[in-house]
Amino acid sequence: ALPFAGGAYGLARCSVGFYPGFLVGCSEAMEYIIYVATSAVSLGTMICDLLDLSPSYQPLIWFLFYFSALAIQIPGGRVFWYSNNFMAIISLLIVLIYCFGS
Repeated sequence: ALPFAGGAYGLARCSVGFYPGFLVGCSEAMEYIIYVATSAVSLGTMICDLLDLSPSYQPLIWFLFYFSALAIQIPGGRVFWYSNNFMAIISLLIVLIYCFGS
């Protein structure tokens, strides 16, 4: 097997043609957009439930979520990788606490 760039879009474009490949690419982009939006809504709901906040604060939490993600991704470079490493360490600590705490 040869490495193939382009993911599902590239494979569909080569195997079934341009327009079906375009539809697959649009569907894949929609999947990512809907996934992030669903994650933001779930995060807002969890934080409001955890802190006993009114559901009217959820749009503010969504905005802060998107703003913090953009603040990390737009500069790129070191800021992005340092924040990725920090989040990975925090995630590992949570897993270790869960495993050794039970």
